[in-house]
Amino acid sequence: MATFGEAVATSHVLSLMAMEEASRQGLREADCEHLLIALALDGGVAGQVLRSLGVTVENTRAALSAQHTAQLESLGVEAPAVEPGRIVFHETQGYHWSGRALQVMKDASRAGRDGDAPAILRALVAEPSGFIAATLERLGTDADEVARRLDDADRLPSAPRRRRDQARLSTSTTAFVPAPPEQVWALVSDAERIPEWDAVIGSVTRPHGGAGGDVWIGRPRTHAPDGRPLRITPAMRQQEVHLVSAQEPLSVQWRFRYPDVARSNARRVTLTLEHAAGGTHLGIALAWEPPAGRRPRPLAALVLRPLYRVMLGMQVSLLSAAISRVFRQ
Repeated sequence: MATFGEAVATSHVLSLMAMEEASRQGLREADCEHLLIALALDGGVAGQVLRSLGVTVENTRAALSAQHTAQLESLGVEAPAVEPGRIVFHETQGYHWSGRALQVMKDASRAGRDGDAPAILRALVAEPSGFIAATLERLGTDADEVARRLDDADRLPSAPRRRRDQARLSTSTTAFVPAPPEQVWALVSDAERIPEWDAVIGSVTRPHGGAGGDVWIGRPRTHAPDGRPLRITPAMRQQEVHLVSAQEPLSVQWRFRYPDVARSNARRVTLTLEHAAGGTHLGIALAWEPPAGRRPRPLAALVLRPLYRVMLGMQVSLLSAAISRVFRQ
């Protein structure tokens, strides 16, 4: 059973990816079709079930387009095909769910359901308009087969829940990236490409003089994606970007800290890559590490732990969506 924090993180990453897909089409309302594509990118059971049935991102985009065209033609309407653009969700505002998609999310959280990705998928394939069911048929499957595959997955023994390190703020997640491992490795192991998937960092360069070993200097973004200038305090105008370890093409670990901010936490990001059908299974571990010598505050940590877990879950969701987005443009 999914915990509250896990359900929030799942909902957050599915919302990100669905609204990113809507933004490709110039829309500000994410509907059931965009939720289907987001689920095809899920790193867990729901995504694995869909991809095993041929419901991949590219196939689903094509099937959805064909289904829209067929619906219009049945009404005697001829509409020119509109080529989607690039993802601009992270550069724009004003996005929301459609009423139908919201109802699917509510149905997935009702009695007996966890509100996790498999529950959302079950509710989605049963949505009453029939649009998703018709799209699945174009993809060579149907709602009943999806439900059977989910039932089969439910009967498998659950993986043991990973124990959290209570001594530090940390969390982890898994994601699916629609690109082969070598392409994902080229992205996440290159310091100068970190700005492509880390929303905080605008540029990465070698220290002055060009010799820095495994350490680079990260500069913050000076403008928000929508063009608004950002106020950056002097002490946060540079980060130390340290390549802690790299095992090509399996794992890479980065450590980020503000050297000019006294007693600031360091952020450690560990990325692991495994081959998956149609792409890469990506593991993301995030930890915030206090500086040496800071006295622990166990009471405050206990009180704030639920909030920290939600915030950490959202942070890894943003990382996974950003890495995936590079290959979904």
